[in-house]
Amino acid sequence: MNALKIGVIGFGGMGKGTCTALAQSQDRDLVAIADLNPNTRRKAKEEHPTARILDDGLKIIEDPSIDAVAITTLADARPHLLRQALARNKHVWAEKPLAASIEEEEALLEEIEACDRQVAVNLFNRNAWYHETIKAFIASGEIGDLACIRVRHFTPGRLPHQGHAPEGPPFHDCGTHYVDVAR
Repeated sequence: MNALKIGVIGFGGMGKGTCTALAQSQDRDLVAIADLNPNTRRKAKEEHPTARILDDGLKIIEDPSIDAVAITTLADARPHLLRQALARNKHVWAEKPLAASIEEEEALLEEIEACDRQVAVNLFNRNAWYHETIKAFIASGEIGDLACIRVRHFTPGRLPHQGHAPEGPPFHDCGTHYVDVAR
């Protein structure tokens, strides 16, 4: 079986990790990376010299030789890219949240359910060491039933009252992980 050819859009924190994991995979081939920032593209080329480095994610989506797209951009850019990928019959792996608003996510969900492509949303914390530690602590019985989840999200360089821009409010973006632990 041929390796699945994958392009990654966005080489920030999650995109970088995604590319590293793909580069180590035997059944997936990291063929392209796109990012808007020229400095970030230089870093991508240094770390992944065999991948094509592009300045526009749509170039990855439009490439008929690419089977799947990983969308690791900010949430406000994801809906357009996801729709374009589905329109070109690409499988999609996307960061959470899928969009910057609940309404946009619900609209995307309807479109995803109506297509024949595989779409996955990354809940990376589910596999993190600290998630497993928290679950073990809860299972040990040291604390009682969960009654309340209080989320105080601190984005580097921002005060809590300044909002979270395209990633949405703290409960919408990273707060979902705490709910996942509670379940």
